[in-house]
Amino acid sequence: MTVRTVLIVADTKVPVRNVQVFSNDNQQMRTAWNGRFTLSDSFSRINLRHPHYEQRYLLKSELHGDTIYLLPKANALGEVVIWGERRFDNRMKDILKPSPQQIERHKSGICSVILY
Repeated sequence: MTVRTVLIVADTKVPVRNVQVFSNDNQQMRTAWNGRFTLSDSFSRINLRHPHYEQRYLLKSELHGDTIYLLPKANALGEVVIWGERRFDNRMKDILKPSPQQIERHKSGICSVILY
């Protein structure tokens, strides 16, 4: 007896081609253009792999009907490194720098407090 199955994308219902199918009894194949593959009934577990979809392990008892749904891989960044100049600090230095008028007032003794 054989098991005939089709692999489709869960959200779009489009068949997935070139999915690697491995069974625990050493059957290996790739799905056709229409997402279909056929296995002999001697397996108890299958492994489905494709670079753009999450890997799946299925037991024979989990196969209901002729369709298996695959989930697209979510692309997430583990770490983000940002390189740049701290422009805020440089702007604050310019803002807090005393103007020439403030320096003159300080030298003449008019103002006793000056910001640096």
